[in-house]
Amino acid sequence: MKSYMESVTKTLVSNEKIKELVKKHFGNSVSLVSAEIIPEGFFNACYRLELKDCEHDKLILKTGVETGKYVLTYEQGLMQTEIDVNKLMEKNGIPVPRIFATDFSRTDIDCDYFFMEYLRGVPWGSIHNTDSITSDNTRTLHRELGRYTAMIHSIKGDYFGYIREDKFYRHQTWREAFRAMVDSLIQDGRRDKIELPYNEIYDTLESLWHLLDEIKEPSLVHYDMWAKNIMLMEKDGRYVIDGIIDLERSFYGDPVADFISTTTILGDFENDKDFITGYEEIKPFVFTQNDKIRLCMYGIYMGLLIGIEVYRYKDEDIDNILNMSRGIISHSLNKLRSF
Repeated sequence: MKSYMESVTKTLVSNEKIKELVKKHFGNSVSLVSAEIIPEGFFNACYRLELKDCEHDKLILKTGVETGKYVLTYEQGLMQTEIDVNKLMEKNGIPVPRIFATDFSRTDIDCDYFFMEYLRGVPWGSIHNTDSITSDNTRTLHRELGRYTAMIHSIKGDYFGYIREDKFYRHQTWREAFRAMVDSLIQDGRRDKIELPYNEIYDTLESLWHLLDEIKEPSLVHYDMWAKNIMLMEKDGRYVIDGIIDLERSFYGDPVADFISTTTILGDFENDKDFITGYEEIKPFVFTQNDKIRLCMYGIYMGLLIGIEVYRYKDEDIDNILNMSRGIISHSLNKLRSF
């Protein structure tokens, strides 16, 4: 599959324009030494900037989607969500990059954008040489991950659903919110003629929606906390979590939904003593049979997201992405049938 740099939602900006934006927000004396696009990421474009005569020698510029470009229903307003959640997490002591300047006026370029801190670490998922992380260091990282995950889940909202000002996304119960999330996504998928097993999904979920009523309190859920979105920095010969990034898909809902990504890092997270120890430094770790069922429901939603987002990518990549989507959905459906 080719680089996700070719996603149609990414707004690419010339060096000359970046120079203008830098001077506007950081002063005319600041010079742009270099601007390099970061290839990772699926939705927004990110540039790694090197600056001269600035308080910050390196920054990240993140650009949103241009006016009028097609996005899915839930993707509207994602950049504002990222900024709002970033502030929430920073306020609650969770390591996130600092945001230095934002602009939603669309007067300089035809998209929202912001400048944020350049984290000196590397994505957890990019450390391919496992020998560079000792088994003891791995255990401390798992504890850190547990603690920060619980800290995120300790942030509470006033409603369930995606974090937007628009009341369309806000609901009084988690059942209403998650069903609306599924309905909206499937409506987009059907409109775009994406072939996924929608009827089978609805048939399977019909007898399970009531389990969502067990969630009485809206908790912050990152829902995108894969290894690529957790930055590690080496300190005194050991890696520590330096920052958690890509917050735009966050919502208020069932904290169990975050364990979708936790599984990809830890495997059997519910029996990972270090993760649980870290989690329980902040709040009790509970994972019941009904939690396991709901986790499969959130797995179906993740599979839907991956498949219905294919509108962004080049034709030659679509089959691979849809196969991945169908595999995740099929796996989750089969697990639900096993309960």
